[in-house]
Amino acid sequence: MDPPSRRVKLMENIKDFFNSSPYYRHIQMRVQGFTENGCIMTMQVDHQHTNLYGIAHGGAIASIADSACGLSLAVVLKKDEYTLTQHLTISYLKPAGIGLLRAEGRVLKRGKHSAVLEADVYDESGDKVAHAHTIHSIMKRTDARPGMSIPTANDLKRENKQD
Repeated sequence: MDPPSRRVKLMENIKDFFNSSPYYRHIQMRVQGFTENGCIMTMQVDHQHTNLYGIAHGGAIASIADSACGLSLAVVLKKDEYTLTQHLTISYLKPAGIGLLRAEGRVLKRGKHSAVLEADVYDESGDKVAHAHTIHSIMKRTDARPGMSIPTANDLKRENKQD
């Protein structure tokens, strides 16, 4: 298998892993794919995602923005690392109604123990409805729980060095 197809397979594995999340399934959020430095996610906004005014609840929009940022780190994390949101700032630019939201997250800077990321959230018409900025802590795994190993893009780099 050549390196580009290995990368595609690895990113598909990461996508499948996160799309199996009970929370993501509950709120109808899905990882659609990865870019060189980020992640694209969607969420189907239905009535259960709306506030009393019939527009998408800010917490639902924040959830997809935060997830798009955090999952953008999948392209740069090592196998023994995981990430937690340390700080989230979101600016709501316009109301989002019922329909499909798309979030595009990207890594701005990855350090040893933290990363700075941002995400833009768009409605079905392509209008930007929110912009988020996050700081994520990068943690080392200390446990060896079976089934909790998340494949990362760095797995591909290690695999290529072994070839």
